Amino acid sequence: MAKDMHSHLRQMAERFPEQVVTVSEIVDSNLEATALLQRLENENRFPTVIFRNVKCPGSGKVSEFPLVFNMFARRSYLAVALDMAPEKFREELTLEGLRRAGNRIAPVVVAREEAPVKQVVKTGPEVDLFDLPIAVHHPRDVKPFILGGAVVQKDPELNTYNVALTRIQLNEPRQTGIKVEVVHHNGAIHAKNEEQGRPTPAAVVIGHHPAFYLGGQWEGHGSINGLDEYEIIGGMLDEPLRLVPSETFGHNLLVPADAEIIIEGNILPGVRQAEGPIAEHTRYYKNILGKEIVPHEAPVFEVTAMTCRTEAFYLDTFIGHPDEQMLCAIPKEAKIRQAVLLPAPGVKAVHLPPSGCGRYIGYMSIRANVEGAVRNAILAAFGCDPHLKYVIAVDEDIDVFQEDQVLWALALRTIPSNDCFVIPGARSIWLDPMTPMDGRRPVSAKMGIDATKPFGKPFSATAYFSPDLVERMDPAKYLDAKADLKKIL
Repeated sequence: MAKDMHSHLRQMAERFPEQVVTVSEIVDSNLEATALLQRLENENRFPTVIFRNVKCPGSGKVSEFPLVFNMFARRSYLAVALDMAPEKFREELTLEGLRRAGNRIAPVVVAREEAPVKQVVKTGPEVDLFDLPIAVHHPRDVKPFILGGAVVQKDPELNTYNVALTRIQLNEPRQTGIKVEVVHHNGAIHAKNEEQGRPTPAAVVIGHHPAFYLGGQWEGHGSINGLDEYEIIGGMLDEPLRLVPSETFGHNLLVPADAEIIIEGNILPGVRQAEGPIAEHTRYYKNILGKEIVPHEAPVFEVTAMTCRTEAFYLDTFIGHPDEQMLCAIPKEAKIRQAVLLPAPGVKAVHLPPSGCGRYIGYMSIRANVEGAVRNAILAAFGCDPHLKYVIAVDEDIDVFQEDQVLWALALRTIPSNDCFVIPGARSIWLDPMTPMDGRRPVSAKMGIDATKPFGKPFSATAYFSPDLVERMDPAKYLDAKADLKKIL
């Protein structure tokens, strides 16, 4: 049986029964669903949540589609999605992703009778996107946004498929705004078509196996480099991605047969409409400055068809929170790891923590083989991803996935005047709220911090326990489960 969102949720329910929860109460798609997620996050809880009765935007009627959040919220969930033990969520997860992305598997085309996503087909006026539980995620978002949709496009010159997780603003029953930027391949594809006065065929895939989304987000291997992202997704799934001709474009745009929901249509050439504001992955509104709203426009997506399973889930992501950050961080960690291995073969692990939105802060553990290798590794990391603003390098005894350990090394293995360096005038990202909105290319500064022990010099011994001893002292064996504290106290 092909891997899909249903198979993953069943696997999760078996492995983490307490981490897959349902909500039967009627919940409004306008802020209530995400407010519950925020409440759970405040309690440091990140279960996959299936909202079974969600009010649709506008009408207030209950949608037939359950709304699913937090499918990507923990690294352990993604480890399970890649057929790994949940405790293998650290560098093992990054390495397995690298292995799978490099082992591309060609997709296969199946008949529509074999495609679950063709069980329900609506075209033209039959389609009403307001029937979907499309959420308003944060209080100052101007409209509902589709944030769990992977947009499929085909490069008209390279003939390769691109899959990009992007935001889609609900405007009308069959019309949305769609964010495509020329700095990314989805925007480059639209620019090529727009130059010729052609619309860009596109399909929005809402709901699939997590490996589908990881493969689509994988960096450094994608369609902009002449590779087909459907093949990368196949590698990530560890099986061929099953495809079926789309309703609107037939074999000219093949779509995933095992998706939950697919919305087809055209991105119009030369047409822009107001878009946003929406809270970004930074949890800031870039175009709200004080009381001023800076206008922003995006291309228009006209919907021609919608297909789905008979019991389809509507997948969403909680932007600016771990649900979205984990999915973006892991491919970036892999790209950075590859970049720094050349100048510093002793790099052990790279982590982009949620505290830096999975993008702006990087932790790197390293065994330096020569003096200066640590700084070279930091510089290499900055060079391969403009999001990175701070990189902290630590010794290999530090677990970069435990932030308190990184900060301990920062506190006690650095002298700020010696171990911190700033790179001014470096390329940045426009969405960083510290980047000016004056039309210039985004430029900022970077800071590298060498929090490793001084190279080649004696250093104070650490008060570490033997891992074997700690492992042997199992709390389940030694802690009294039913002690009578009244007698003891």
